[in-house]
Amino acid sequence: MTAAVAPSLEKTLFIDIETAPLWRSVGEMGEGENVLVEYWEKRYDKYREADKSADDYFLEKAAIHAIYGRVVCIGLGWLGQKNGAWTWRETVLHDLNEKQLLQNFLDIWTKYFLPSPGRSEVTTLCGHNLLNFDYVFLGRRLLINGFPLPEPWLTTLNDPIWKSQNFRLRDTMQMWSMRESGGGSYISLEVLAHILGIPFRKSLSHHEIRDRFFQWQDTGEVSHFQPVLDYCLEDVRTTAKIYLRLMSRPDLIPHITPPTSNPTDPTTL
Repeated sequence: MTAAVAPSLEKTLFIDIETAPLWRSVGEMGEGENVLVEYWEKRYDKYREADKSADDYFLEKAAIHAIYGRVVCIGLGWLGQKNGAWTWRETVLHDLNEKQLLQNFLDIWTKYFLPSPGRSEVTTLCGHNLLNFDYVFLGRRLLINGFPLPEPWLTTLNDPIWKSQNFRLRDTMQMWSMRESGGGSYISLEVLAHILGIPFRKSLSHHEIRDRFFQWQDTGEVSHFQPVLDYCLEDVRTTAKIYLRLMSRPDLIPHITPPTSNPTDPTTL
């Protein structure tokens, strides 16, 4: 697994998203016959513990549902070769305006990672728990914000991804499961990194991500949100290292380090 692997690695985009609630309380969604409130109460609020308030439960759970949460940052990383040497590039997209944030992602995705027409290129999108969260959440928020779905999201509305000739989705959680049946395939990024000998320690909780986003939203000072941006990029690096370890390319792991500059144009590698 040497030269044959290189082209696919150069067309592999590692991704991690962070999310936060769209509203800070159930009441903020609206009053009276509000379909979103009614759906939340019927579908999710029934699982609320008796000692937890409706608003506290909403703040705790809303960010994992694309109807009630939003994308607050998108971490991206990719490997490339320059003068015969492997180089790592990364960026973390963030904007208080979610629509602009998603547009920034689409600009990078469509310009640099979509396969060229008429060429037999294969693009890989890789993340941890990608298929159960990041990929689905991102696709739904694109639709909610009025964007036409790009590939491969458009194809996977109707067909399984394996039918695509030009795209691969790689979920390191599912790769580790080795197609295990049942519900035993879940493993956190932190635990998987640890058992594979990759240094990583989860530094922020979901409520800390939420609270820091709200601070940024309230003050306009992105410095409040900087720890989340750093955390998101560390997740991307760790996912890339796990992927390389699983794909029997541990020799490339030392290249996954924060670069001195972070251009969002992969052609600058």
